[in-house]
Amino acid sequence: MIFKVPLLWLWIVLFVVLMVVLGVFILMIVRHMKTKKQYQQEQEVIDNYYVNIIESVGGINNILKVEALQSRLSFYLKDQSLLQSEKLKEIHIHGIVKTSKKITLVVGEMAVKYATNIQKEMEQGGNK
Repeated sequence: MIFKVPLLWLWIVLFVVLMVVLGVFILMIVRHMKTKKQYQQEQEVIDNYYVNIIESVGGINNILKVEALQSRLSFYLKDQSLLQSEKLKEIHIHGIVKTSKKITLVVGEMAVKYATNIQKEMEQGGNK
């Protein structure tokens, strides 16, 4: 009987430790899933951000050419008077530089991705 009591306690402790480890593992999975879902939602907003930029420069048909360099997007526009500077400020464009031939927007690290998406839109004629 002396050996059965410690053995029983050993099984109880082992069971409790396994339940704690399992609980922590489940919590980690749930937290990861919430974080992943939040990241996907944020990424969707970022991915579609270029649509707001297109609208702010006068629409896809107003863009002759778009280029990306580091954190900037440069647009060659048919009609620069269609540029909506206030709308660009509302969507948090960090800077706007106008020259006689082009408009340069400081958009951050996603500049290359935005340029790629805008070029695809231009190739499709602005139709999704």
